[in-house]
Amino acid sequence: MELRSAVNFPQLIVAICNAMDLAAPAIYHHQMRTAYITKVLADDLTLPDAVKDQLLIAALLHDIGALTPEEKVLIHQFEEVDTLSHCVKGEFILSCIPRLKPASLIVRHHHTTYKNLSDKKLALEENLLKAIQILFISDLTERKLDRNEYILHQNSDVIDDIKSSPHDMLHPAVLETFMDVSRQDCFWLDMMNPNLPQKMLEALPPRNVDLLSEEFMQIANIFGDIIDFRSSFTITHSTGVSECAARLARLMGFSDAEVTLFEIAGKFHDLGKLKIPNYVLDKNGRLTKDEFQIIKQHTYFTHDLLSQIDGLGPITPWAAYHHERLDGSGYPFHLSGDRLDLGARIMAVADIFTALNEDRPYRKAMPRKDIEKFLKSLEAKNLIDATVLNVLMSNFEHISKTVDKSQAKAKKFYITRFASLLGDRSHLNMLVWDNKFSTGVRDIDEQRMAIINIMNALFAYLQGKEQRLTVIELLEDLEELFLDYTELDHMILHEADDEKSFSYRKSNEHAMSTIKQIRASAVADEFDAALKTLKLLKKWWLAHVGKGDMEGLKAAAH
Repeated sequence: MELRSAVNFPQLIVAICNAMDLAAPAIYHHQMRTAYITKVLADDLTLPDAVKDQLLIAALLHDIGALTPEEKVLIHQFEEVDTLSHCVKGEFILSCIPRLKPASLIVRHHHTTYKNLSDKKLALEENLLKAIQILFISDLTERKLDRNEYILHQNSDVIDDIKSSPHDMLHPAVLETFMDVSRQDCFWLDMMNPNLPQKMLEALPPRNVDLLSEEFMQIANIFGDIIDFRSSFTITHSTGVSECAARLARLMGFSDAEVTLFEIAGKFHDLGKLKIPNYVLDKNGRLTKDEFQIIKQHTYFTHDLLSQIDGLGPITPWAAYHHERLDGSGYPFHLSGDRLDLGARIMAVADIFTALNEDRPYRKAMPRKDIEKFLKSLEAKNLIDATVLNVLMSNFEHISKTVDKSQAKAKKFYITRFASLLGDRSHLNMLVWDNKFSTGVRDIDEQRMAIINIMNALFAYLQGKEQRLTVIELLEDLEELFLDYTELDHMILHEADDEKSFSYRKSNEHAMSTIKQIRASAVADEFDAALKTLKLLKKWWLAHVGKGDMEGLKAAAH
């Protein structure tokens, strides 16, 4: 197989933007139109090209942290009270991809007012500060537009609303520029232009990324995670499909480069699920006929979105055809066997195997004998490929173990790095500190939340009185996080107030000692004792994070 390795990076960004904007009619082209506004303002303010590039990418992906259609709509309609959560998640996602990391800080603060940006003492360079504020006003403007009303019948009201904003909400130069350009009818009519996606694509600097590079695999991994992390029942599904498909491909004689393509296809195969509402994905029971019709569209949109990106080669059909069946009864294209190559057949088997091996809202993961029985019944009906199935059955133990291992690693990443950004943050106010303690708050917040989620995982394992090695491994992670947290807090707080810094470090030392007690109990299989000590540790930690009370930490720890 001849591989075309240059993937069009701007097309990739626009395709991901389109995937998110498909979530609901109420937000269709929200990010695209927001990006258009940012481009107009940035050009008028003559920002440096590098900053404009970062800003345009940030605008096209600024709601990437809002993972569900429901959350996106609430934010768009000004009904989501916690706008901070999706900003923090968005920053985390983009920071995982080196090429997108420069845009992450803009995404992090796209709901932050000019006054708060100044109060946080982030020491932002002026052009970056303007870029953040440009995205703020662009997003605000687009969300004020009613898609059911002609745009020139409402633009004057939107302008008046922006103009009447509190004086310290917007950067003066950004507001002045907006008031100037928004007087032009073409500024508003351009947002309605059906060629807007193409215009935004052309506005991005032309770049390629090597399909077989580590960088592209990082991109595939993080976007696979975005798809999976929407639901607690699919947090490792794409990882499992990716691993299973790659193992089957290698066993069936594909080259190393081709195996990499299977890994990527597995990560992207459910991209179209970004359009599916969570009430369908998380339903605790069998889908109704109407709900099944809704879920069927996800493979169509996977194909449509990936087809927008030059350079993916066979990844597009392999990813999109995983619900096609050899007899033509699959969806969405009803392709029969003669039109399904071996790669598509491998993906179909990998997807079914991984799904059967996972917990779902309506059932637990199936045991091996039931998985084998079910897959053989599909093969008998000429739905899946017999040769691929034989390879899976002959190597079941090996493939199952490698899939489980890769999914365990993905789950650990979810628990320790991401779950904290998805959960209820009502008891975790990351901005309670006085201004003099605000430096480095983003790093500290990430560590705080990771600590909470490792504790939650430990509760689950200890209550089950099993998997002692997993408990010990999680305790090691928890200890490492506390060490990092203590070091960072000391660096920040020592300069602000040495007495508080000393008290704070002593409290964290107590936490380290408590972790050692939990480990000792777990090693001795004294799970009840470990659980009791963990409850005390979590009580202290929640009090610490929730109150943000520097002076009370030492007392709370004892």
